[in-house]
Amino acid sequence: MEKAYRVTVFVPPAQLEELLASITRVLPPNDGKYSEVFWWSAPGTEQFRPLEGSKPASGSVGELSRMDSIELKFLLPRNEELLNQVVEEGIRPAHPWEAPVITVDECCIIGNSSE
Repeated sequence: MEKAYRVTVFVPPAQLEELLASITRVLPPNDGKYSEVFWWSAPGTEQFRPLEGSKPASGSVGELSRMDSIELKFLLPRNEELLNQVVEEGIRPAHPWEAPVITVDECCIIGNSSE
């Protein structure tokens, strides 16, 4: 078993490819014998209400908004410096939102039993 981070980011469908490319430039996620391994969902709906002081990329301050959103996931080795680099250099610069939704879970990768 290998300790890893599972990173989840929500992104509008139109920005998915740009975000994938940006993350891959920093560190191509890999899953053992494969690189650039990502998983994403079909578009779903995200709801939010921008508050005073925010600068929303979509919607208006004080108004409830709904928009299409994709859930993107990928794995990284459990290295905090590497995680910070991917977030600060790969996700934030390519993400259209003022405050991207990024969650990180600690997990273990269970490799091929024949290894």
